Amino acid sequence: MATFMISFRIKEIGDHESRREMLNIAIQAAADTYWDQTTSFYVITASNSTSGLIEHLKTFIDDKHDIVLVRSLESKIAYVAGNVTDNDLFLIMPYCKKA
Repeated sequence: MATFMISFRIKEIGDHESRREMLNIAIQAAADTYWDQTTSFYVITASNSTSGLIEHLKTFIDDKHDIVLVRSLESKIAYVAGNVTDNDLFLIMPYCKKA
């Protein structure tokens, strides 16, 4: 079992409420345990890999508008999917890759 941090932004465009709800459900379903007391942020334990988790979660976002970031808290592995327009993420986390 591994520990992950997941952060996301669902842009308020189109069917954003449904996308947010489906992403939350998908994160909770993928988790063995989760903590979600802050906005658009989870810490979870799961049996998935970082790449497996991002591949699954990115199917619940609109990649033209939304963003989801998954980072392993046990190693320097992170993936981001969606509309990343600020490339400072890759300066701050040079190990982060686009999914």
